[in-house]
Amino acid sequence: MLFGIHGGPMRGGLLAGLWLALLAGCGPSGRAGAPAAPRATEATAPAVRDEVAAGAPTALPACGDAAACHQACSDGEAPACVSLARMFEAAGRAAPAALRFRRACELGDPAACGAAAVLHARAGADSFDVARAAELFARGCDGGDAASCAELAHWYEVGREVSPSARRAAELTRRARWLYELGCDAGDGAACHELGLVRRRGADLTSLVSAFQRACELGVADDCGFVGRMHQHLGRPAAALRAFVAGCDAGDPWSCEEAAQKLDLAGPGALVPGAPQRSAASLRYHGEVLRRRARALLTGRCDAGEASACERVALDYENQAGTPARRIGRRLLYARARGLWLAHCEQSGGAACHDAARLLREGLGGPPDAERATQLSRRACATGVGAACAAEARALLLAAQTVADPDADARANDAFQRGCDLGDAEACRELGWRVLYGLGTAASPQGAETLLTRACALGSDDACQPTP
Repeated sequence: MLFGIHGGPMRGGLLAGLWLALLAGCGPSGRAGAPAAPRATEATAPAVRDEVAAGAPTALPACGDAAACHQACSDGEAPACVSLARMFEAAGRAAPAALRFRRACELGDPAACGAAAVLHARAGADSFDVARAAELFARGCDGGDAASCAELAHWYEVGREVSPSARRAAELTRRARWLYELGCDAGDGAACHELGLVRRRGADLTSLVSAFQRACELGVADDCGFVGRMHQHLGRPAAALRAFVAGCDAGDPWSCEEAAQKLDLAGPGALVPGAPQRSAASLRYHGEVLRRRARALLTGRCDAGEASACERVALDYENQAGTPARRIGRRLLYARARGLWLAHCEQSGGAACHDAARLLREGLGGPPDAERATQLSRRACATGVGAACAAEARALLLAAQTVADPDADARANDAFQRGCDLGDAEACRELGWRVLYGLGTAASPQGAETLLTRACALGSDDACQPTP
């Protein structure tokens, strides 16, 4: 989700901030109906088919091709509207996709309400889009879509798109938790995963780990890695290693790498799943096997178009850049990652723009482009990525060192504030120090203390030190 709870601020002090750190890899509730999607005539059906053909999935949905789905959607079949919306999404056409999701929403599909809301919110900061998104999230939540409840709860908690309301946020979070619990109990691994994300806000460690553990058992490979990191933090190395190996076996490359690192540090007699007593040489060999599996899984994801996987393989090459072949491979992989991030940014905005900006700013995968990087950071910030707001602020301050800009400090502070409001610990920390010393604003030790306390609670260790 574009404005998902993954990046939302957390409550519960330092403990809550720790859970946020360990995880590092939601308007008015009006009920006015959304405008009905226009009913197309048979003459428009070929145009729809041609419009989505480039991005249509290989396996056709139950309603058939694009033209057949269009007609079925017009006849009032919600699944056909959803299928057609997905086709438009795959073709990179958000506006017609949102119309079809809204049509499915009106026909009684609550999940389609949430999908339409995401597309409306993604369209930009236009007040009409935000109001429409909030309305659709509320409609989806009322219909029983847990994701819509969680998303809208985050909006009320952060207070960026709507007026903040702790009471409304708590109500929506409770409903989301209940709906996810129903899905998880029924054996839905994705629901268990989302349940863990919702529980994270309360910093209830036992229930948090149990939700992700259940998701891991149901095949959500990435959650095995999270469970492993939690066990590792709690001083349970054997349980952590078992979780990492389970995640690796399920196809999570990050778990493979974590397991390999654990084996590197293990001595003779270390507890290894399936063979408790192993020699140091055997452990090293097993670790290398896991690393090769991680590299193979990441390469496969990169080939499938996952930019973060390309970048991770590039980093692996960078760490082993002792040969010309490795150096060439590193450059090619960074270039591929950069192209993928830029493409994802154009299609969906959000975090992809933030990652693309980072590579542009650092000159990885191509020549550096600071101006475009700042534009992308600004776009990512506008769509709810707190770290991008902080990156935008730093870019403004850096540019002001070479080009006189009397408003740079004030604009940077505004960007840091947006990032802090979105729950980015470093944005809160940097703004706190600027407020303390009066950079771009009036000095305020009390205001600085408030910001640094929030940064500390969100997981910034540097912010936890006493102010001078």
